[in-house]
Amino acid sequence: MNFVMVGVDGSKYAENALDKAIDLAKRYDTELRIVHVYNTSSQYYNFPSHGEFKIPDKDEHIINLFMKSYNEKANKAGLKKVETKIIITPGHAGAGLVAEAEKKCPVITVVGARGMTGITRTLLGSVSDYVTKHSPCDVYVVRS
Repeated sequence: MNFVMVGVDGSKYAENALDKAIDLAKRYDTELRIVHVYNTSSQYYNFPSHGEFKIPDKDEHIINLFMKSYNEKANKAGLKKVETKIIITPGHAGAGLVAEAEKKCPVITVVGARGMTGITRTLLGSVSDYVTKHSPCDVYVVRS
């Protein structure tokens, strides 16, 4: 099945990417999958000695709030099928989106760009840059 995938993080840049993804899904009458990648690398102390990582309650609450609002926004825009997914990874958020694209094969992945440059981009990395370089599908980068 064809679908549009959008990576979100609760930022204004994610809102812009979501708006474009909704437009694309409506235009092509297809499903929208809204994906958030939670990076656990800064949460090492929450890893259990065995079993799965659990997102800290405070973070989980915030993520659930923006994912719910994104889902509602897409439904209000008239999309027939909207799915949300939270991916937990110890790696780069871009790698999480690429892995999801490799498993699920969207028609296109939509991501927002923060416009970072120089040392900030070098230190933090760019999700949109990573996704465009490694994705198995087309990528639409929304610049604000």
